[in-house]
Amino acid sequence: MSVAVIYHCTICNESKKATNHWFAALQTENVLSFYKWEDARTLGILQDDATLHLCGEKHAQELLGRFLHSQPNKETPNV
Repeated sequence: MSVAVIYHCTICNESKKATNHWFAALQTENVLSFYKWEDARTLGILQDDATLHLCGEKHAQELLGRFLHSQPNKETPNV
């Protein structure tokens, strides 16, 4: 017997529907990687606890902005 998995957007908690254009993301300490939904399914990462589910490009951009603002400022060398 298979169990249906319901995915929710990490940003707005919207439930995944068949026609949505969703993305998945994996975040480590200083790396954020985005995947198209089907690519994430193929890689088998959709049900990973570390995977973030995003209901569209707008929320993928919002996640990227949050990630960039959370990174510590690093001194850039004078060139």
